[in-house]
Order: sequence, then structure tokens, then C-alpha cells
Amino acid sequence: MGKFLYDYSYLQPTVEEVDQIVPLPPAPLPPWDGGFQWLKAWRGPGPAQPSEELIQQLAEAKQLDPATGLFDPKRKAAAEAEAKAARERAELTPPFAGALPIGALRRSGDVPNVNAHWRPRPPKGCVPWGSTHPTSYCTAGQPLPLLDVAFPLPWWQQWLSKEWKVYRPTEVEWELVRYQLPPEA
Repeated sequence: MGKFLYDYSYLQPTVEEVDQIVPLPPAPLPPWDGGFQWLKAWRGPGPAQPSEELIQQLAEAKQLDPATGLFDPKRKAAAEAEAKAARERAELTPPFAGALPIGALRRSGDVPNVNAHWRPRPPKGCVPWGSTHPTSYCTAGQPLPLLDVAFPLPWWQQWLSKEWKVYRPTEVEWELVRYQLPPEA
């Protein structure tokens, strides 16, 4: 009680229920919750308890466990997987009625009607690509570019020089891989 009176001395607290907290002997000490009526009145009523559905909704929004309020990695992973799947579905859905379909083929110099990512296909006679060539982004109305492609030199030129291939800007066939979506907020 002394600590309470000292801590709140600037507010001039009173302990009117002292006889109920510590009755005079030989009466036994009653159970005490550790609080003071003056402090409870000064602090006022606490915030209202949120409804169960609000707790559930907020926990879902932040991927938390509603029972504990702690981070739930399973919920977050599921939410991220769903968002990624939705984005991938949207990247494969034409943005408007006349848009080129996924898998459409166009040549360098052609002008596509959609903002999209295109993957080049290797032309005949070029040095084989070790893996899938990275995609290129082209906006609607921009012609598909020429690609610097490696072609092998004839054997006698390879023998006379240190190089065995030469890069030339080449017209290639481009395949529509996915549509470009606006950036995520």
C-alpha cells in the first residue's frame, strides 16, 4: 500500500477500503485482488471487448492465430500461395477481348497489341541456348526487337581465330508467355 500511495502521491490518492483489505486482528486476512477502488475509478472502465467475428477477421487479415494473437506461418504461407496463384491466373487471362492469346507467335518487327512478356525461339543454325532464354517485356505498340544471336563460324575461321562464334542481330520468332499486370499496391 505504501508503494501505491508513493507512486500516485501527486494525485493525492485515498485508500478508504483499508479495513476490508487488512482487517484488525484477530480477524483472518480475506482474499484480495491487489487493486484499489480509487485506482479503478481513476483509470475508468477498460476498452470494450471486441466481438469474436472481429477478432477472427483481424487475425485473418494479418495471418495471426486468433486464439493466441501470435504469428501463424501456416496461415501466412497459405495466403501468399493464394495471392501468387491469383496473380498467375491473371497473367494468363487476356486483359481485353481482342488481346493476343498466350502462346501466340510473332516475328521481330511485329507490333503486339498488349503489354506482355515474350520469349524468343532460337532460329535455325544458331548456337543452341543452354536453357530457356529470359523473357523480354514489350509494351503495346512497340515492335518486337531483333535479338543478338550467336552463330558458329565455319571450321576454317574457328581454326584461324580464337573465336568460334559470332553474334549478329537476327529476326527471331517471339512467343507470348504472360500478360503484364499493373504493379501490386
